[in-house]
Amino acid sequence: MTHDYRQRKEFLNYRREVSLRRRMAVLRGALIGLFLLCLGSLWFFQIVRADHYRRLSDSNRIRSFSVSPLRGVIRDRHGRVLAKNQPSFTVALESRRLPQWDETRALLAEVLDADPELLEQRRRRARWSPGAGGIVVQEDVNLSQIAYIESHPEAFPGVRVVLEHRRLYEGGKSAAHLIGYVGEISVRQLQSGAFDPARSGDVVGKAGLERVYQAELAGKPGVRMATVNSTGRETDELPGGTAPQPGAELQLTVDLDLQQELVRAFGERVGSAVFLDPRTGEILALSSFPDFDPNLFARRFMREDWERLARDEQHPLQNRATRSLYSAGSTFKLVVAAAALETGGLDPARRIYCPGFATFYKRDFRCHHRGGHGWVNLHQALIHSCNVYFYHLGKELGIEAMARQARQLGLGRPTGVNLSEESGLIPDESWSRRVRGTPWYPGETISVSIGQGPVLVTPLQQAVLIAALGSGRFVQPRLVRSINGEPVASAGPGKSLELSPRTFQILRRALRGVVNGGGTGAAARLQRHPEFVVAGKTGTVQVVQASADVESSELPQDLRDHSWFIGYAPADDPTIAFAVFVEHGGHGGVRAAPIARDVLDVYFDGRGEVEVAGR
Repeated sequence: MTHDYRQRKEFLNYRREVSLRRRMAVLRGALIGLFLLCLGSLWFFQIVRADHYRRLSDSNRIRSFSVSPLRGVIRDRHGRVLAKNQPSFTVALESRRLPQWDETRALLAEVLDADPELLEQRRRRARWSPGAGGIVVQEDVNLSQIAYIESHPEAFPGVRVVLEHRRLYEGGKSAAHLIGYVGEISVRQLQSGAFDPARSGDVVGKAGLERVYQAELAGKPGVRMATVNSTGRETDELPGGTAPQPGAELQLTVDLDLQQELVRAFGERVGSAVFLDPRTGEILALSSFPDFDPNLFARRFMREDWERLARDEQHPLQNRATRSLYSAGSTFKLVVAAAALETGGLDPARRIYCPGFATFYKRDFRCHHRGGHGWVNLHQALIHSCNVYFYHLGKELGIEAMARQARQLGLGRPTGVNLSEESGLIPDESWSRRVRGTPWYPGETISVSIGQGPVLVTPLQQAVLIAALGSGRFVQPRLVRSINGEPVASAGPGKSLELSPRTFQILRRALRGVVNGGGTGAAARLQRHPEFVVAGKTGTVQVVQASADVESSELPQDLRDHSWFIGYAPADDPTIAFAVFVEHGGHGGVRAAPIARDVLDVYFDGRGEVEVAGR
């Protein structure tokens, strides 16, 4: 029995030992397998997938940053800078969600002397800027502020100071409507595809030539490589990447001296003016008033300035030279005279009596000279701007003949300038039926004969018209002379104006007499350069129907007549043509003509001996 017990015990011990050995073997196998698995994984990750994980590591440690190109410089015809780029330091956040943002914001506001709530608003609302590599919350940071932020990186996690270039308009207000301005690209502009390859946060042209030549001025962005630490702050710049390509340089046709003189001459008046070369179509000056400072829009955070200008009842953002439509006033008498002469039905010596009014269709139509001009022929009617003479002429011609001649002189259609422009309106019977749904009334013909009623033109159209009368050819107005030094091809010699030599002679003699023969434009005679003879035509546009004994100057400012003066110089061989329009300026010879005179004096400064010798 004892023997059986001993054997049983030995058997159990043996089984336990075998079981233990098996477990040890399994454990040993598992450990070996685990070791081999780790070794295999290590080999796989370190050897087989080494390049892949090295790239992943580098992607966390090495970042690429977009480098914005310098926008192209814009110069005037003499090479003077109108728009360039100015270095500016900005503070940007690398993410909208930053650790310890509340503490960072409080300290950042103190350093930048900024409102903490304003920084918070910008963090939430501003779009990511590729050029800044983050969300810009402050612009134009000074050197002491930069030094503090850079020397305390632990206090500003996720905050970076970036050097950008902001647009600077050296001409200020003088060429604002012409050059336009830049701003951060809008969602609508991004979706349009017209600004490709621009990205959200990029600065693009918003108006004027900045907008028209966006593709040329923008350049191409580059790429910069750099290492960053755990907080995302750059530590070292790496080789590689691509350099940005700067935008093209534009040289314009405009003369900064003339632009600045227009600002001085207009003062606080509202209106616009265009001066161009009738031989080439080059625009020498183009201004609209009231104006604005385009430098306001070169910064990101100027919403208040934008809203203030947009709400202004005088619409300073609108380019009146190309986008505003006005009645042509007495300048339209040139069209009526041309129509009457070209039909062959008018003897220029024929006289009509002006008692100060004329009665048509049981209504009195007044002349601007209340006492009347007496007996006048065509020449006298043009230089003294007699309404009664042209009432009769217009009635005899009819609306169709006047409209046809106006279109032949370039009115009622775009000029072709590379700015946004209106076509204007030359009414006729078909227009009245199509647009108004009513027949043309004979009384309207009387009004149209002196440029009132639905005759609508832009100042640029007026400048092109008078240039054609002075030179005998149409020209397409142009604003850019060269791009990166390469001349921009012009439209070439314009089409000849289809008027007989006799009509040209009669009209040009009258235009000369308006200024130099006792006419309504005597105020346009040059003061510093009397050797250059100015030819032109005044125009007065009635805003409201005033009673016979009330002068326009006695009315409230917003009810006074508008003022036109169009012309060219020198009268015998013009090198400059112009149109000046002053809203509520009264008689054209009183307000618009002196502005033209002052600009012409500046134009002929330094040209006297050369121009006179060349004639």
